[in-house]
Amino acid sequence: MTTRVYNLIGLPLTAVMTIPFYIMAAATPVTAGSAVSLTLTPAAQTIKAGETLDMVIQVESGDQEVVGVDAYLDFDPAQLEVEDQNTDKDGVQISGGETLSTVIQNSADNTAGHINYSAGVLGAEAYPKGTILVATVRFKALVEAASTAVTFSTADTRTTMVSGPGGTDITGPLSSANYAIKGTAGTVSTAANNSLQTSTGSVKSSPAGSAAAVEKKPTGASTAAPASDSTSAVPWGLIGAIIAICLLATALILRNVIRKRSMKS
Repeated sequence: MTTRVYNLIGLPLTAVMTIPFYIMAAATPVTAGSAVSLTLTPAAQTIKAGETLDMVIQVESGDQEVVGVDAYLDFDPAQLEVEDQNTDKDGVQISGGETLSTVIQNSADNTAGHINYSAGVLGAEAYPKGTILVATVRFKALVEAASTAVTFSTADTRTTMVSGPGGTDITGPLSSANYAIKGTAGTVSTAANNSLQTSTGSVKSSPAGSAAAVEKKPTGASTAAPASDSTSAVPWGLIGAIIAICLLATALILRNVIRKRSMKS
């Protein structure tokens, strides 16, 4: 009788108890150690004509050491324009990162829609790895567009490449970016400050990788965003672990109660 009752109560509790761990295991990303990718951040966002957007060129190398990066980008010059980040030099330059400190080339062509940037590390005892900020591009949105793309070039004369020790080509996936441009100019939008506010409407930041949502307000209304607007990610892993612990404790208590009653009888 005791065994039957325990099977009816304890086994279902044990099954339920394992569910959070399966959820956490399924939610855990699997990263290939040898994959080296080049990404553009933000990958998608909505801005207005006349606004600026800071786009970050970034390497994700995991445990792979990186010696240098040749980043060649293409964009539509009719819709986007690169703003110069070094007025002391002729031409248009983007802002280089600190890790790959030796800059070989840095130029942007707003007529052809090209960005050419190469940088690396020379004479280092240990080369950088992991997440590496290569450079930052400041774009100005020119005209309304449903979608305008920024992509890495793989052409013969402009081949994007990540180099490892000894000049080895370790280039992996190349990610592109797509931006939507609204027709009305507003305040400046950057990757570091995605919350935009104007006298006619406010733009709320969206999760990474999605276009920002626009919430219209009446003209003259206050544009201050309430503190409760921002939402944080729900810690499902922590919640699952707490539920599992509670269920385990309940199962143990029930088992002890059943055993004591069985011994008395």
